[in-house]
Amino acid sequence: MDYEQGLCIGCHRTLDEITYWATYSPVRKREILAAVANRRAATQTNP
Repeated sequence: MDYEQGLCIGCHRTLDEITYWATYSPVRKREILAAVANRRAATQTNP
């Protein structure tokens, strides 16, 4: 967990997203996964 950014290092989700994942609708899960893709892209460094 990267507590400075508030994201899981592996899945790039917030603690709330991880905690409540099972309760989210399929639409909300897709929204989160889209946000995760953006987070991953933003954190990747290109040499």
